[in-house]
Amino acid sequence: MSRRRVAAVIIVALVAVFIMLAFALNRFDPNSIDRNWTGEPLPPCFVNASQCYGHLLGTDNLGRDLLARSLYGSANSLGLALVALAFAVVAGLGVAMISRVPSRVGGFVVERFVAAIECFPPFAFIFIMIIVGRPDRLFTLPGIAIAGLAGLLFCPRIVRAVMSVPTARGALAVVADQAAQALTAIILLVATVDFIGWGVEPPYPSWGNMLSDAQENLSIAWWAMVFPAIWLSGALLVIEAVRRLLVGGSRSTDDHGSLV
Repeated sequence: MSRRRVAAVIIVALVAVFIMLAFALNRFDPNSIDRNWTGEPLPPCFVNASQCYGHLLGTDNLGRDLLARSLYGSANSLGLALVALAFAVVAGLGVAMISRVPSRVGGFVVERFVAAIECFPPFAFIFIMIIVGRPDRLFTLPGIAIAGLAGLLFCPRIVRAVMSVPTARGALAVVADQAAQALTAIILLVATVDFIGWGVEPPYPSWGNMLSDAQENLSIAWWAMVFPAIWLSGALLVIEAVRRLLVGGSRSTDDHGSLV
């Protein structure tokens, strides 16, 4: 399959996923409590949904529909990660363009900037920035600020990718590969921040805070932790599989001149 066809399939799949998410977000309230809730979480019922009052994936310990919360959590977690990735790519391309200016000062400044950013451990840097920079009236930083900080941490990957190739055409494939790798790391970073409680604030769901909420009730509602974990790990596996497919296709093109 050619790279163009692979890209087309990926674009169509992403559009379909976002359409389904938009449909779900318009129809379901992730924080609504089922009127039939008696205090006990409802288990998943894949064969006969009427047994759990239409809650296909069951409910959590508060009687909230797990499917609706998973869909909302996917939109929140992936949306924040994609915004952070956009920051990383834009900042990385901007810094790399400065490095291409025929000036020793520009190259020196870019090299020192990249080296300085790479010295910071991502998790520790985000946590310190939240503690130091959050307003007094808020428990944590706004989501856009967290995305910006995450983008800053991962932009050196983009800078080094652009600086490693001499032509813009060659840089495109390298930047795409580095962006895909950065996206998986950003998703994990966002999920970790949410898990600790410094990201998306409840009752708004995300993969991280859903896992955090479920750990206290694992013995009575195991599904409330299993399904968010499946969504998170599944997203990472799909992104990595697509990246390897595209990288393999790119190498095939370099070796044979064209893709079959």
